[in-house]
Amino acid sequence: MQQEMFGPILLVMSVANIDEAISTINKLEKPLCLYAFSSNSHNIDKLLCSTSSGGVNINDVTMHYTLESLPFGGIGNSGIGNYHGKFGFNTFTHKRAVLHDGTPEALMKVRYAPYSESKLSQSKFLVNKSEKSTGIVGWLKSILGMSILGVVLAYGLHLIFGV
Repeated sequence: MQQEMFGPILLVMSVANIDEAISTINKLEKPLCLYAFSSNSHNIDKLLCSTSSGGVNINDVTMHYTLESLPFGGIGNSGIGNYHGKFGFNTFTHKRAVLHDGTPEALMKVRYAPYSESKLSQSKFLVNKSEKSTGIVGWLKSILGMSILGVVLAYGLHLIFGV
């Protein structure tokens, strides 16, 4: 076999053992789907862990394509992304992250130069990177830090959304 078959033709290859099957699969481009027929769960697990393909169909053909609840698509030369239902929507949709900083700058000016020991101390406190305190003191510092962060976030939400 020189290249992946694509179309209404199913290439069936007989192999002596699971290691030969894995070796043959890994020598070729990643297939759109890998069809394996076996009743040996150890061999199936070994095949799944040792190969890469767009999909895998165990002891059946074409069913993976008909199920909308499973993603269908390739990897590498056999395709990019997944199709069907939500998987297709996610493949063809770009989720753009947008951070619109609504935090009052007076509370966040510790981020800007000129830097001082005081700002360093405040920053360490906010991200809890100061010397590790153990026991009740460490616990209280963590609670206090999280409480202050909660108040800052609540105030920011209030300013943005008027909540």
